[in-house]
Amino acid sequence: MEVTTNCTGCGLCGVLCPKNAIQMANDSHGFLRPVIDESKCISCHLCQKQCPQNNPVNLRSGDPEVFCYRLTVESQRAKSQSGGAFYALASQIIADGGIVYGVGMADPYHAETMRVDSIAGLEALRKSKYLQSDTGKAYRQVREDLQAGRVVLYSGTACQVAGLEALLAYYHLDSSRLFTLDIICHGVPSPLIHKEWGHYLEKKHHSSLAKMTFRDKSFGWHSGVPTYEFANGSQDHDKSYHVLFATGLILSPCCYECKYANVHRDSDITIGDFWGIETTEFAASDDNKGTSVLFIRNPQLLSYFSQTALRLKDQGFRQYNLEQPSPKPSGFNHFWSLHAKHPLFAIKKYGHYYQRWLKHLFKKN
Repeated sequence: MEVTTNCTGCGLCGVLCPKNAIQMANDSHGFLRPVIDESKCISCHLCQKQCPQNNPVNLRSGDPEVFCYRLTVESQRAKSQSGGAFYALASQIIADGGIVYGVGMADPYHAETMRVDSIAGLEALRKSKYLQSDTGKAYRQVREDLQAGRVVLYSGTACQVAGLEALLAYYHLDSSRLFTLDIICHGVPSPLIHKEWGHYLEKKHHSSLAKMTFRDKSFGWHSGVPTYEFANGSQDHDKSYHVLFATGLILSPCCYECKYANVHRDSDITIGDFWGIETTEFAASDDNKGTSVLFIRNPQLLSYFSQTALRLKDQGFRQYNLEQPSPKPSGFNHFWSLHAKHPLFAIKKYGHYYQRWLKHLFKKN
């Protein structure tokens, strides 16, 4: 049996299965997918019936309110990927006694959705992680927190939020204490490619990868430079993985047909880097240190940003992935075909590694 033909890897099916017959495992491209133990399966089809990919997407009527946001404390904004909107909201939820769920790195190769109940714990959830996040126990924990009467902020991709909402709807849980936050998502890149490239760089530096910053803002908010930090103290800023992600070559197949790429998606708030700020009234204030854009659908959240968020004059402002999914590149099949035979060569070729090497060589000479 197959749960769906266009799986996002949200993990809902494994949480709902009454016989624990579904486990999430990495497929040939490294993406988490449900694997069904047919010896345990009772063919109740609950997984298929509740899967968000098999059901119409929930859309909210009316347009969201659009704001520009920056943390006022510069040292805090420097720790965030863009303007710090997530941290601003999450820290207030924590201060009010609530719980926050967000994506952190369990290790340099594994992103997972983590439960945090302290300001200090939020540090692990800051900055972008260009990897598929393992929701693991998060859905069950959110259910338990809501049943206990806690206020919860759940952040993730729109498809992960849809999975959580489907879980709560199935159990008829009161979600009035739940705030959902999703990101303007370009797509989910392959954990396998990240791991292969990381291992290559480990051999190059003769040391294990200790920390990964997918977009190092110390080079400037617009730069898109990654930083690989190794146990021996060395660093690398190679962009191969970033190029593969940005060009869309290594996204999950479901991302090219994403049905959540819609400004009317069902989350309470959508946040992202304020790309396109140069076309707005805030163009002159872009200091290359990071600015967030907010799309707020739940009026309750306005109070969390009322003192610092600035409303855009153009309330019709949009970004590409808020209205349509990333297109599938023409070289997608060729990349993965080449990767099956020569993994590192495929990454170097399509990640423009050789182009950068030649450019550096000519510049040096």
